[in-house]
Amino acid sequence: MNFIKKNYEIFIVNFIFLGFIVITLLAQFGVHIKVEKRVELIPVKMEYRNSTRYIKLEYEDDPQESFWAPAFAVFGRASEYEIKGMIYDGDSIKRNVFINTNSHKVIGVTQSGRSILSLYYYNSQMFRYGILILIIGDIFIVMVKAIHNKKSKQTIDTSKYRYAPEDKRALELHEIIFQLREFWGLNFIIILICSMMGIIYSFALVALYSTEVITEIGLGIGIVILCIIFVMIPLGIITLIRKKAKKKDEKDKIIKNANTYLSNVGEDFLEQLQADLNKGLPFMKKHNLVISDRYIIGSLAGASLNPMVFDPIAIPKEQIREIAYVYYTWGTLRYRFIVQDVYFRLKNGKEIVLPVKDRHNIGLTLKALEDCRVPIIDITQEKKK
Repeated sequence: MNFIKKNYEIFIVNFIFLGFIVITLLAQFGVHIKVEKRVELIPVKMEYRNSTRYIKLEYEDDPQESFWAPAFAVFGRASEYEIKGMIYDGDSIKRNVFINTNSHKVIGVTQSGRSILSLYYYNSQMFRYGILILIIGDIFIVMVKAIHNKKSKQTIDTSKYRYAPEDKRALELHEIIFQLREFWGLNFIIILICSMMGIIYSFALVALYSTEVITEIGLGIGIVILCIIFVMIPLGIITLIRKKAKKKDEKDKIIKNANTYLSNVGEDFLEQLQADLNKGLPFMKKHNLVISDRYIIGSLAGASLNPMVFDPIAIPKEQIREIAYVYYTWGTLRYRFIVQDVYFRLKNGKEIVLPVKDRHNIGLTLKALEDCRVPIIDITQEKKK
């Protein structure tokens, strides 16, 4: 059960993928299937359909009855030379023939397998390659998650997060605010939806091509449409949103929040903040927190799929009395959530809460905040009650 909780996204993708394959197989072969075992057949002709080799077979006891079947299903991995030799010699072969009892048509042939799964495997590229792709995809996802978990457990040196670019324009306030915006949720939703739709579209395209409903030209046009709709358009949307977010001016919000929480906010607050940023940043973790020599910059807004939902604040270190933090996990069968909040308790009695997105390593943020030289306390149990 714990394994399912931790890997629910893999199970969801597999369920959708397998469901699509099952629907395709039912549409191709139907549900009313019987098998005639060890039938004497004579291969009489071979041809290619959309790069797939097909064999025409006749019943030995009834030459008038004939049908076409994929060469792989009839002869396995036999070479074209071997197959042509059998056709030329007029040799008969014994194969299992699957028939749709509703239409009384042959829907597949196997060399030895007599089960429905063997019918699917030898006579359906969708089943044979789809399952292989799914297994490879699962292995890839498991490897990525294992690498991520391994990295998350490593001790991270905060010096890696120093930010002192040669181009001082990268230290301008609007650039720093852009680095703090969270695009992961939006990108994930767009890519997930487009990927799922793209996979369904791709398999539908392959199914149409394999059944000769469309030609090679149609397949090429379909691939172009696939690239435009499910690749270029989503990338364009993501790029436009990022450009809009980069140009958005948040100075008014910073001043408003400063007047709400801080003491002694002068008219030159933004000028002093920018002058401090120009010195370089001892710590900058994208989409999370920025620490300069004199200020801590973050967002009051919680997690959101919209990167434009951002409420920035710059807290002078000299106004912080103590720092408290909350870190715990909770979850359901399908979801697992990590709660990470840092409470900056000010000398004027007010409190500022900044959500943190360190995931499995809140120690990174806490270590970076040690230079504030104020007490840091754990209030997790207090907040969970």
